[in-house]
Amino acid sequence: MEQAFLRKLNDTIYQNLSKEDFGVKELSHEMNMSRSTLLRKVKKETHNSVNQYIRQLRLERAMEMLQDNVASVSEIAFQTGFGSPAYFNTCFHHYFGFPPGEVKKMKTLTSKQGIPETESNAKPNKKRSTGKNSFRWMIPVSVVLIVGITSIFFILPESLKTWFPGNSGAMGNKVKSIAVLPFKNLSEDKEFQYFADGVMEDILVNLSYVKDFKVVSRTSVETFRENAPPLPEISRKLNVDYILEGSVQSSDSQLRVRIQFIEARTDSHLFSETFDRDLSDIFSIQSEIARKISRELQATLSEEEIEHIEKMPTRNMEAYKQYLMGRYFWNKRDKASQLKSIACFENALAIDSTYTLAYAGLADAYFILTWWDWYPRQEGYLKAKKLALKALEMDRELAEAHATLGGIFCYGDWNWLEARKELERAIKINPNYVNGYQYYAEFLDIINDREGARKSIDKALELDPYAYMPNVISAICYSNEGKLDESIKARYNILEIYPDKFEIYYSLFQNYIVKKDSLKALETFKKYWMKETPSEITVHEIENVYKKSGIRGLVEMCIESELGNPRPSPYVIAIKYAMLGEKEKTLTFLEKAMEERIPALPRINSNPLFDNLRSEPRFKRLIEEMGLTRFGK
Repeated sequence: MEQAFLRKLNDTIYQNLSKEDFGVKELSHEMNMSRSTLLRKVKKETHNSVNQYIRQLRLERAMEMLQDNVASVSEIAFQTGFGSPAYFNTCFHHYFGFPPGEVKKMKTLTSKQGIPETESNAKPNKKRSTGKNSFRWMIPVSVVLIVGITSIFFILPESLKTWFPGNSGAMGNKVKSIAVLPFKNLSEDKEFQYFADGVMEDILVNLSYVKDFKVVSRTSVETFRENAPPLPEISRKLNVDYILEGSVQSSDSQLRVRIQFIEARTDSHLFSETFDRDLSDIFSIQSEIARKISRELQATLSEEEIEHIEKMPTRNMEAYKQYLMGRYFWNKRDKASQLKSIACFENALAIDSTYTLAYAGLADAYFILTWWDWYPRQEGYLKAKKLALKALEMDRELAEAHATLGGIFCYGDWNWLEARKELERAIKINPNYVNGYQYYAEFLDIINDREGARKSIDKALELDPYAYMPNVISAICYSNEGKLDESIKARYNILEIYPDKFEIYYSLFQNYIVKKDSLKALETFKKYWMKETPSEITVHEIENVYKKSGIRGLVEMCIESELGNPRPSPYVIAIKYAMLGEKEKTLTFLEKAMEERIPALPRINSNPLFDNLRSEPRFKRLIEEMGLTRFGK
């Protein structure tokens, strides 16, 4: 039965070999099998994924055609289902260890040297797939060629060495940077925008799992939703080479998705395509787009990358719509929107209880609510952790859930070993996941790994240069590094992007106090106070307080204001007393923050404002209770 299955499998693939988009869906249809059964049987019989096996047969047939000299390399590339000769060259070289153009040279050299065709060097049998072992006859010839090429390489000028594949300067090794702009909603129902946003984000996520790509996160591309400048300007601002534009249109159960893939710096169209499908085909459309871009940019996909791209999160479109609506609200980050996102994620799970991403979405929502003290802390972290673990129980390769779990271990449990493990896992699974890099930078800053924190937050900003929180964390890291000028510059950059975030002026006020620049501290304090604090105090009165009591008077104003809140934060008050050098009061409020398990409390381990307390027994007890003693400054 196994042999009959393999024969039918091979025959079906060979019959469709020239079809570029022939994949799992098409093969399962031709084999009259469900997708899951096909995936399981192919894995069992070949130890490969379906896509890997199809590519293996394509390459082996291409090798036979090259040996028989039936066509040029470019013609064989298209005849065996590769979208472009360049992509074919990349896959062939990766599989066999040498480019396709070398095959004819090897054959010529073999005949000239009189090497007889034995069982080990004969052409592979076309009726069976044997993989790389079919071509052991090429090893002696390959050695001769490699020695010759290596000898030439060492006498080449440096400028020419970069053209050799595998060299660190090779053009082919350059990471390709991509931005996926917000998709337009062309449907009559304007509320369908959430679906267009979701399709765009899912394509972005699919691309982000490809290690050869640097994919700019959604937050930064959102700045170009309205009144977008010309593409070369977007390319310069986001520092990307390629841009994907698209639109979504829906009518009843029918869906039309149009895309254009563009080389951004020159505004040159590389390809465009329109997909007219049933709404239920949305996942295959998204994976097709990711595969097409990968072929265009000559990215060789690993088995794990293919599995991520082709993963079908749910078969229920109503559940998918509820999930997309949940992410739409979650991205807004205010309390009301987080609560709406929870309702949507729960609706998705009520429809499809196996929807892993909906569990991850719920975990994210409860984590954000709890961090900002919009939900009871102990209950919120416990819920978020259970939901993240539930998602990972169903899918161990879910970067979002690993990152959220790492954040909970960091700020909720103060379990530094597990926090590191989960955050590093998230980044390994998805090397373009901004939240993973941001949370990891926060963790590394807390444990005083300055260099690691800087690298991680810089990576987050590379992927999402306009995102608010990564920019804030970058400024905090600069302050903790003692690089006050860089911190100040970073905060003014934030205000350029987010002019309504007046709380940034208070952070500048703190920077200028440390720099002992009282006049600039006063100016930034006035901007903060007049916009962010509900008070009738005028600018004139602020200036009088400064004339009478200096900077100390301004900080005391802030303390009084915080104490007047319905729920004053002992951690915020402790920071203000630390600015005044009030040791006893600082320690008292830090201990109250410990009683309330304020999430940000571990940051005292790296914050220079608390340096004068590090030898104090009460401060040492706090550090010890948080498990941070071995991570001291």
